[in-house]
Amino acid sequence: MVRWTLENYHADKDRVFVTGTSSGAMMTNDVFAAGSAWAGVPFGCFAGDGFDVWSDACARGQIVKNGPQWAALVRNAYPTYRGFRPKFQTLHGTADTVLYPQNFREQIKQWTSVFDVSQKPTEITEDVPFEGWTRFRYGDKFEAYEAGSVTHDIPTDADTVMDFFDLKCSGPSCFSRPRSGNSTW
Repeated sequence: MVRWTLENYHADKDRVFVTGTSSGAMMTNDVFAAGSAWAGVPFGCFAGDGFDVWSDACARGQIVKNGPQWAALVRNAYPTYRGFRPKFQTLHGTADTVLYPQNFREQIKQWTSVFDVSQKPTEITEDVPFEGWTRFRYGDKFEAYEAGSVTHDIPTDADTVMDFFDLKCSGPSCFSRPRSGNSTW
């Protein structure tokens, strides 16, 4: 659908963004300039007998890997790809009993390894965007929010996503992603 839209409307593929919650969060790692996953799991966690299956082991945070093992799942999904890696943001509640909080820690291992940055945050900010939430930044392309006492019904916050995607800025020097130059927007 996204590729069809890009082709038929001559849109700039470097300016397509996505955000999703739960199952939608699991689909944010595709052809996008940046992704924001709310209450999700690591890419490949649900893989098994297909991609459209429920996995109790994944949901409960029982699939535990090291960073390079998780990153290999991302890289092996498109082994010949050597291009730009989109920015990625993940947000997860500490009281989530649908997709357990261990998945948050597994996502951090996965994406710090994909981006080849330390699992030690470069910046930690408490009470952002809400009281009891903590933002962990891992360089410029990955950040993770731990939402204290929040369930799977995690509240989304458009400003947090818009800021991370660099979409509140206007002018040619704002976007933190390469531009393909074919935009009609």
